[in-house]
Amino acid sequence: FFFKKHLLPIFVALIVIITTYSTYEIFFTDNQLKIYFSLISRIPEFLIGSVYSIVFKNGLDFSRQKNNIIAVCSFLALIICSFYYTEETPFPGVLALIPCIAGANILVLKNSTISDILSNKVLVYIGELSYSLYLWHWGIIALIRYINGVYDLTPAEVIFIIFSTFAISWFSYNFLENRFRKTKSTVFLLIFIPIYLGIYVFVMKMEKITEYKKLPYTYTKPVFGMSSHGTKNIEKFGDKSKNDSIILIGDSNALVLKAFLDQIGKKHHFSFRTLTCDTYPAIKGIKQEEIPVEKMKFYNLSQELIIPTQKMIDESKIIIINSAGFERLPSMKTSLENLAKNLRKDQKLVLINTFHSLNRHPLRSYDTPLPIGRELKLEHSDENKKILEEIAKKYENVYIYDVSKSKIFNDTPGYINDTIAYYDAGHLNLYGSRKLADDLGSDFITFLNKIK
Repeated sequence: FFFKKHLLPIFVALIVIITTYSTYEIFFTDNQLKIYFSLISRIPEFLIGSVYSIVFKNGLDFSRQKNNIIAVCSFLALIICSFYYTEETPFPGVLALIPCIAGANILVLKNSTISDILSNKVLVYIGELSYSLYLWHWGIIALIRYINGVYDLTPAEVIFIIFSTFAISWFSYNFLENRFRKTKSTVFLLIFIPIYLGIYVFVMKMEKITEYKKLPYTYTKPVFGMSSHGTKNIEKFGDKSKNDSIILIGDSNALVLKAFLDQIGKKHHFSFRTLTCDTYPAIKGIKQEEIPVEKMKFYNLSQELIIPTQKMIDESKIIIINSAGFERLPSMKTSLENLAKNLRKDQKLVLINTFHSLNRHPLRSYDTPLPIGRELKLEHSDENKKILEEIAKKYENVYIYDVSKSKIFNDTPGYINDTIAYYDAGHLNLYGSRKLADDLGSDFITFLNKIK
């Protein structure tokens, strides 16, 4: 009785506390991704419905005119949120309350034009399915994104998601939700506890069950040169008996080239030092305000590596830099040009026109008649190549080496001789990097000797 009596203030307090916490995490600790997927941070969205059900248990009804004003304003708020809330929006936090309150207003208002429209039989039925739709749609979307390894969805995939979500929701609503809502608790537990236990055992044993299909890590993860990636530890590769004044810097695309240069260096007797990091090269001038919230941790790490990277640059004669693309941010192009501009007369800068990427994850390929798996295709950024060419043309001691010209990319996309050559959509694996060196080794050493 005590708990029921104080339910409203407890719910309101929880909404305020959790919303304050999630807003703080988003704005002050750059943890938007963590908060977005956090169950705790989503609790206020459910509690708003609970608060409205307590306060307005008999609905809300002023005059028809006032009801219409509130309903229209709430509906407009939902429309505005749907247009202006993007993946860049600091959400959930306090901004999650706006669409929730607007939606709750519409639901409790009894006598309004919008409530009349929502009383349509088709919309009422969709409303009955809404919880099932809510539960199923995200799982289907997540599955398709996992299979493709990309976030964007094609029109065919969107249509598939809509129809499959409605079909599964209809089934679960009629044969699970409706049926078990009226079932006694003991019967429900007797049915579902064995099912839950079976699922739990299957999930726990899944890794062992699928072990025979598992590929070695050299094909599925970055494994070479990791001690000098995302840390301040500088590694030396190639012919380690040599002390050539050559360095390799950049992002994870430069990480891929460590094995490429290592193999060529050992064969043709040169060494290089290297330091790389994820997403953004550790060079001066990349602006924080241009960085998406979900990439901020990678930016912060790259900033920590600027000093040791700059020290390497100052001590070297040949600087090789590779990136997934300098066109991604305006300041990335500027920072690369500043690097070229500030070279000494005895220094050379080699801009790598990087290897091709893929349109989706090659390790998540499934044969299915459903429109949820895309054909593997090679992709390359012409804009990035254009930036490199502009800088190389402008500065005398800047050169381009194009690894994308390799014949290994003439094979089946993502594969070389029927062997997987990428560990994800954007990066060659160790096998791919070594094969790239086999193909371009002689060409690269000719290029390197020419610019020395």
